Amino acid sequence: MKHTLLFILALSFSLSLPAQTTISKAEMYEDFDQFVEIIKTYNAQIEARKLLTGYDMVAEIQKERAKINQIDYWWQFRMLMGRCLTKTLDVHAHECLSYYNVSESRYAPGQSFYDSSSILYLNKLIKENHSYYNKFWDSIYKRNWLLTMNFYLNGNYFEFGTYQFINRYNKDTVKLVNFEILECDGVPVNKWFDDEMIGYLDAANVSWDYDKGHYYGKYIFLPHKIKIRDIENKVEYVFDKDSFNIIMNGCPYAEIPKKIEKHQESSHDRAVRYFKKGHVLYIYTKFMFDPENHVADSIKLVSRNKRIDKVVIDVRGNRGGGDQMWVNMLSAIIRDTLKWNYCLCFNDNEQVRHFIKTECPHISLDSDYKSAVYPLLGGKCVLMPVDTEYMLVPDSNSLAYTGKIYLLQDAKTYSSGHSLTSIARMIPQLVSVGMPTGNLAGLGFNPWLFQLKNSKFTFSIETGIDLSGVKTLEDVFQDRPEIEVYPTFDEYIKYYHSYNYYFDTHDKEFLYNYDYLFKYIMNLKD
Repeated sequence: MKHTLLFILALSFSLSLPAQTTISKAEMYEDFDQFVEIIKTYNAQIEARKLLTGYDMVAEIQKERAKINQIDYWWQFRMLMGRCLTKTLDVHAHECLSYYNVSESRYAPGQSFYDSSSILYLNKLIKENHSYYNKFWDSIYKRNWLLTMNFYLNGNYFEFGTYQFINRYNKDTVKLVNFEILECDGVPVNKWFDDEMIGYLDAANVSWDYDKGHYYGKYIFLPHKIKIRDIENKVEYVFDKDSFNIIMNGCPYAEIPKKIEKHQESSHDRAVRYFKKGHVLYIYTKFMFDPENHVADSIKLVSRNKRIDKVVIDVRGNRGGGDQMWVNMLSAIIRDTLKWNYCLCFNDNEQVRHFIKTECPHISLDSDYKSAVYPLLGGKCVLMPVDTEYMLVPDSNSLAYTGKIYLLQDAKTYSSGHSLTSIARMIPQLVSVGMPTGNLAGLGFNPWLFQLKNSKFTFSIETGIDLSGVKTLEDVFQDRPEIEVYPTFDEYIKYYHSYNYYFDTHDKEFLYNYDYLFKYIMNLKD
């Protein structure tokens, strides 16, 4: 039903596309097959996902090939390829508007790319068709009956807020404060997610639940018909868009204690604070991007001449950036050199070797890497670094701190934010605490860019896989903290929803009184 409607909407908007924006069916098939070949050649995550979760990304992508028969236009094909890219479940898989020239044509199956003429052509097509994309997606978003504030917690989906469901015919009204989502379009919500959502949500939003053994969405778009359960009185309801209107009246936690309203400087993006209670140095950063090293400097300034018994680095919801920032942060804190094994591997084949030589001339494949068979991934052959030891040395005027450094993560910790927490298992001084991301994480490499021959569809994928300290297949995901702590329903919505809108969640009052993870850390004995 959903896919049929998508096609009808796509077709209706495509009828008035500019005539010069053309791509033949043969070219679509050629590009699709090229995309599959790129994924099989360069994506190092295929075996890990299939062996641990049963998800065969190549097979799932191949299912989209038959849909080429239903489309006719360049922009429709681009959207189909976007779904294919999302089906890799790679958190760094993105359609890119980033282009550059290289002195040597890089190896790709059967073609060269990134020439100046293709860049000009692609920019022209993007500009011509931008309004058509917007119209199409606006129509899709309008189908979302519920303006959702939902989340996944401990195997279940919940909707947060105060709602009124109003019967269009007799005006009967059902008022609910928070509810659990049981079914979508008559299908249990977790099965519905597997069947309908993978490929339509951003890959970073699709996560693996180790305990329940299925993929889930950190949020979902609710469909035409839903079956829900009122959390308070356990009564179940079925609502559909044809029969009910819905009004969201706001958050059930709107009463704000005046004493903890947001104050002082905003810490929306970062904060470095010292709390005398417990002698805690607390560091929060939303992004791993700090070219001028402000955070490391602030750590030294804030901590000067103070007793420090605990260091907490909070990367919950961190959106990534670059590993150098957390290296500088740790260097500003530690007294002794931190050591761990760094084992970022790649597929071992001719194309990957050529790509590395072209894009990364500072890497010597003869001396820096070796070919190795990795039994844990079904005998996969990988390019593995020869020297895997990494040493992080303290700054010359660091805090010389020798106690535990607690790293707080959650399901939304991303990219280089997660690189920091993933090394904790190998370093006694670092302790990662919180929730798994459910994403294949760990230390990574800058995603590599590719472009399809005819459509000029340009995209990035993560080509490396972090096998540092791996002992079990589950370890390959690198995302489970050493100490797993899950919030209760009430703790979750206080931190991520209502309180987060009104309070400085990185302020002393909130951390000590309301933050479930910070309170847990404070009760730990080093």
